[in-house]
Amino acid sequence: MFTIKPINVLAGILKRFSNARKGNIALSFALALPVIALGVGLAVEVGSWETQKRRLQSAVDAAAIAGANEMYLNGTTKNVVASTVQTVGSANLISGRSPKASFATKVNDQDRTVQVHATQPRIQYLSAVLKSSTPPITAKATARAVGGGQICIIGLDESAKETIALTNRARLTAPDCAVYSNSLSKEGLSVKNSALLISGLLCTAGGAEGSKMVNYDPAPIFDCPQLQDPLRDRVPPQASGCKAKKLTIKGKNTTLYPGTYCDDLTITDGANVIFKSGIYIIKDGELKVTGDASITGQYVGFYFLGDKATFEFDTKSHVDLGAPKEGPMAGLLFFSDRNTKNMNKFKILSDDARNLLGTIYLPNGELLIDSKSPVADQSDYTVIVTRKLTLKEGPNLVINDDYGISDVPVPDGVGPVNSQVALAQ
Repeated sequence: MFTIKPINVLAGILKRFSNARKGNIALSFALALPVIALGVGLAVEVGSWETQKRRLQSAVDAAAIAGANEMYLNGTTKNVVASTVQTVGSANLISGRSPKASFATKVNDQDRTVQVHATQPRIQYLSAVLKSSTPPITAKATARAVGGGQICIIGLDESAKETIALTNRARLTAPDCAVYSNSLSKEGLSVKNSALLISGLLCTAGGAEGSKMVNYDPAPIFDCPQLQDPLRDRVPPQASGCKAKKLTIKGKNTTLYPGTYCDDLTITDGANVIFKSGIYIIKDGELKVTGDASITGQYVGFYFLGDKATFEFDTKSHVDLGAPKEGPMAGLLFFSDRNTKNMNKFKILSDDARNLLGTIYLPNGELLIDSKSPVADQSDYTVIVTRKLTLKEGPNLVINDDYGISDVPVPDGVGPVNSQVALAQ
């Protein structure tokens, strides 16, 4: 309860002034003027508290939504949700004169809600001089996760600059799902020049480089908790004896069958290769498609084994691939060896790689996309979990999320996790 009521003080002053019938009116007014000024000042201060409350409510709304978004990230705990609420709420109150606010969080797993209650000391000027009793500003909000959320991209590197990076005219278009950078670096997320990253939710464990207004839609959330690799328990397929070594296919139509291909597998000079359904292990070499060559395959998975195992789809290559719907590579289109000594680069340079259906899982690799055309835009869905993701020049990596129309399963921990977020009150 306030001990000073500025409007009442001012009213009393004016009443006494109007009742004055004797004495020097000028002197009376001069004596009353400081008190009038004090009353007006207090009235203005009370008005500023209304502005402060609106700002706190906006911060609480944003914090509740961010906390509820965290509920559908795989492995998230209540402590992580509370940490996110505090981080996002505080970030939305940054001001040189704004007192620090505290945010209390209550997570209801059954109702899938996050309740946030915030308190903030009032900004005081005259009331502080008068030592008046002023209770803190309070605000509350509840956000609920309901239907359809998903995680589509995770950059796993926990410390590097540019764990997720876009430069020049690159686009990453993922409007209905979450993009997540695990790096604690201030530049762990980097979108520069005229590049643009569009997502349903964008979270970085560290900071971000680039303009919030130009390079991001929406702006990234900073200081998010790091995620564990959601596919860390996937067991890789076992290699068999080499089906072929240093195989090069030039200028002809060829069908390849599942098995282990050692050293390099090169497809070039206009060759057209069909991969029959199954698992292909590329061991100690590169899968390279170049020279206007084409590769197609439905229900195929590629496992890259060894320090030299990578892929490169050159500019004039044509790529149309879909992941297996069953077996050890179910849902995984590409899967790289976790135990390589160095971070290999996996390159999509193709101007015709429009169907990449499934999950690209490169736990110790960098996925480099550097083309001038859309990538994966004709896939029912694409998920990317990689140590680093880099988009250069002018590609548009399109992340679709039509999980229900594909018979290729989505691995646990990514893709649809049955949540979206809205304020409940």
